[in-house]
Amino acid sequence: SLDGNDAFSQAYHQFSVSYREDLSRKFGVGAKLSALSGIAYSKFEINDSQITTIDGTANQLLLDGRYRSSFGLGQFEGRSAIPQFENPGVSITGSVNYRAPGGWFVLGTLKDLGLIKWSSSSYDYSIGFDAPIDISSDSVRIYDAVRTQLNRTGTQSSFITPTNGKAEILVNKDLGRYQPNLILSKG
Repeated sequence: SLDGNDAFSQAYHQFSVSYREDLSRKFGVGAKLSALSGIAYSKFEINDSQITTIDGTANQLLLDGRYRSSFGLGQFEGRSAIPQFENPGVSITGSVNYRAPGGWFVLGTLKDLGLIKWSSSSYDYSIGFDAPIDISSDSVRIYDAVRTQLNRTGTQSSFITPTNGKAEILVNKDLGRYQPNLILSKG
C-alpha cells in the first residue's frame, strides 16, 4: 500500500509595483504588490493504493485520490501562456533590513504571499477503489485505464489556491573585498 504520493505544478504571470525606502541609516523597508494571471495549475494526489491478486494470475491496482487542474486531461495549449487574466490573483511581498555595527547586514523577506482564483472551466477529478485497474499488462494500458477513470469522474468548477510564497533571511558581513552571504529560505 502506498499513500501520500502527489505531484504539483503551478505557473502564473506576475505584474508588480514595488516600493523601497530607507527609514534611517540603519533601517529600511520594502513592499511589492502584484497582479497575477494564472497560466496552469495541476495537482495529483494519491491518498491510498493497493495491489491485489485475483486467482493467482491477474493483478489489480486500486487507487484512491484526486486530480485538480486548470485544464482538462490533455487540453493544455500554448496560448494559455499569454496573459488573459482568466485566472486572476494577487500577491504581496514585504521586507525589512537592518544595518548593524561591525559591517553586518540583515534582510528579512516574506515573498509572494497570495491567491489565484482558477476559472470555472477548471477540472476536478476523483479516482476511487470502486474501479480496479488491471495491471497484468504493460504500463501504457495502466496509464490509459487511469486516464479513462479520471475522464469518467471529471467535474468543472472554480477553485482558489495559494501561491508558493516564501520566507527568507539574508545575513551579510562586509569584509572589505569580500561580502559573504548566508540565505535561509523556507517555502
